[in-house]
Amino acid sequence: MDAAGGSVLAWRTAVAAIFALSGLTFASYLGRLPQVRDDLGATTLQVSLLTFGLAVGSVVGLVGSGALAARFGSRRVLAVTLPALGVTMIAAAAGAQVGNYALTLIPLVFVGLSHGITDVCMNLSGAENERALGRTVMPAFHAAFSMGTVAGALTAAAAQAAHVPCCRT
Repeated sequence: MDAAGGSVLAWRTAVAAIFALSGLTFASYLGRLPQVRDDLGATTLQVSLLTFGLAVGSVVGLVGSGALAARFGSRRVLAVTLPALGVTMIAAAAGAQVGNYALTLIPLVFVGLSHGITDVCMNLSGAENERALGRTVMPAFHAAFSMGTVAGALTAAAAQAAHVPCCRT
């Protein structure tokens, strides 16, 4: 395979990894949400507001991502949003670690924002890669997301079973 073909395959692998990491992040948060609730002493309403904050951030990210991708390109945007997703997830966990509801909620809005932008840009990059390959690969990318959710759910379940604290000890 020539260098161009090899880079298209490497691109495909990178996009699949982004889909998997996105799924892993999403499911690992959801899998630990009951523990976060317990450790924060949050009410059902407060947990709903955590989810609402995540959703608001996501919608804003989804709406604004097209302009970002058009201006900077999907690859550059992903180079910012993927690390931002990790940093904001850690910040939300740190907020929960200290038992501060606001310091958990605010970063979750940015988790949603990062995830929404990542979602659009990984799909745009996947579609571009699909065109470069000349064959359908989007179902495999979405399968990678699903495999990431399985890995995230299993990781969260294993952590819970092992009594690994996610917030306060």
